[in-house]
Amino acid sequence: MTELLIQVSGLHWQRQTVPVLNGIDWQLQRGQHWVIMGASGAGKSVFCQILAGQLQAGGRIGYGTGQHGRPLQIAWVPQQHQFSNRSHIQTFYYQQRFNSSDAADSLTIREYLQLDTADRLCHELLQQLQLQHLADQPLIQLSNGENKRLQLVGALRRQPDIIILDSPFTGLDAAGRKLLDEVMSHWAQQGVHWIVVTEPGRLPACTTHIALLENGLFAFAGPAVEWQQHTHHAITVSPSPLPPLPSNLPQQPAFNYVVQMRHVTVKYENRIVLNDINWEVARGERWSISGPNGAGKSTLLSLIAADNPQAYANEIYLFDQRRGSGESIWDIKKKIGFVSPELHLYFDRGMRVADVVASGLFDTIGLFRILQPAQEQWVQQWLRWMELHTWANSPLFQLPLGLQRMVLLARAFVKLPPLLILDEPCQGLDSVQSARIKAWIEHICAQYPVSLLYVTHYPEEMPACITRHLQLQQGQAQEWQPPVSQHG
Repeated sequence: MTELLIQVSGLHWQRQTVPVLNGIDWQLQRGQHWVIMGASGAGKSVFCQILAGQLQAGGRIGYGTGQHGRPLQIAWVPQQHQFSNRSHIQTFYYQQRFNSSDAADSLTIREYLQLDTADRLCHELLQQLQLQHLADQPLIQLSNGENKRLQLVGALRRQPDIIILDSPFTGLDAAGRKLLDEVMSHWAQQGVHWIVVTEPGRLPACTTHIALLENGLFAFAGPAVEWQQHTHHAITVSPSPLPPLPSNLPQQPAFNYVVQMRHVTVKYENRIVLNDINWEVARGERWSISGPNGAGKSTLLSLIAADNPQAYANEIYLFDQRRGSGESIWDIKKKIGFVSPELHLYFDRGMRVADVVASGLFDTIGLFRILQPAQEQWVQQWLRWMELHTWANSPLFQLPLGLQRMVLLARAFVKLPPLLILDEPCQGLDSVQSARIKAWIEHICAQYPVSLLYVTHYPEEMPACITRHLQLQQGQAQEWQPPVSQHG
């Protein structure tokens, strides 16, 4: 007889007054591992949060029995997790991870897990997820991929019956994705059931069933083999053509090089993050920056974005001026538009979308001044251009995560600076949004002499305007040339 672990009937939920889930019926049987797919904003994360008891909803959810007759145990691993400081308050500031003295306010992995020698399972998990060598690393200094693997250690340590993962492959390098897939398959054999939100091209090997969420209901929910036989379920939306850029484009300052680094080295205690980097970015060049999780990509960008105090101990020139020669960090930031995967976590949860975009005019995480009429008009132009005007007055954190990322990209673009630093800009976006972002970047680069530094783990996310490529590996950098079919 088939054993039900979860039975969902008539599940409905709305965001403010907008329906998101419209009466879903669904069940999880013992031995099944589900992937949940759908466009950004379709309600995938909401559905999973409801299953995990993180959100309340209408309808009925019945839970079966877990292992050994105990109540069913469910672990929820969100797409992004914000760690607390030693006072158990989420008050980290964005640059804190690059400041060695302030990073001490963060717990280490060992402290976070309350690790002791008797906890054999936890030690096994740290080794399995290749984190054992980072046990004394401050949490705030973990890379995106290391952070995700640590969350999974915490979930598996609880020995749950079901683990729900929201976009676990997002932000992971190729080796990290392979490792995660192997770990999931291993624990599936040990009796853990997986429910995973992911993209169609990133299915775990252990997947047995797939559900496609559209218009608040499952347009498809069944065995993975049936999904593969019904390719008409593919998620496709035709993007609308791009309009011209907003009028009155700003004039760029005069300079020859965006970045010049000479024998740059960055280390924290005995750990070398960047080792003897020599690199130049001429005006108007568009570079990709790649490398495995923990290779030093974020640290390299922090030196350019005036977020890392170790820039003063190195020979670094930004816009032809040496760091530490009298310029302020605001002199640098006003020439840069920046976005990163975790940037939205540092904004006030009630801040309006329009104000988040406007804060890019002043390079602050928050809007602390009244806009002039011309500035207000400029922000509204960008909101319309990026099709975000509908949400202009909505709080940022009430939007789906994909739209939050789009808002932060608008913030990076809004002043059309000489340099755009886009650190994994497509992270958390669906395939349609990712294609739209690529089109926007190419559109901007074709009409405006902007320099570009672009980080991604996925070659297909790389805009065609990128012509040069830097790879970081174990703190060292070298230029490389991808295959000719890179943008095909």
